Amino acid sequence: MKKYMSWSGQKVSTEKSTIHLSRNLDSQEALAISDLLQLQRLPDKAKHLRLPLLIPRSKSVAIEGIKEKLLSKISGWKMKLLSQASRTTMIRSIASAIPAYPLNFFLMPQSWCAEIDIALRNFWRGHAMEKKRFLML
Repeated sequence: MKKYMSWSGQKVSTEKSTIHLSRNLDSQEALAISDLLQLQRLPDKAKHLRLPLLIPRSKSVAIEGIKEKLLSKISGWKMKLLSQASRTTMIRSIASAIPAYPLNFFLMPQSWCAEIDIALRNFWRGHAMEKKRFLML
């Protein structure tokens, strides 16, 4: 670390920095490395900009928080007080912006997209989130 700091001219903040070590590493060795570098270990559930830093095998687990945030945002809107044009604007400006950043990194599962699509359609039509209504084509 000292070589890196002298070569780059940058200083590593040990208070803000963490280290991620392989699960295959012995716990004693991992503790020794983190003590040597004076860095804390990265938590398994660590996130940056609502995306997990350590991506699990199941992407649906990784992006579950994004779906929950979007659905809670939709359920908080007072659909009976908004016109259909207002609901359209809310969907286009806010609801489509929430998953925009994660879509740059993940190919979303079709079931996830279908669930969000149904929730947005129901909101646009003025149906409550609790009621399940589907348009059969």
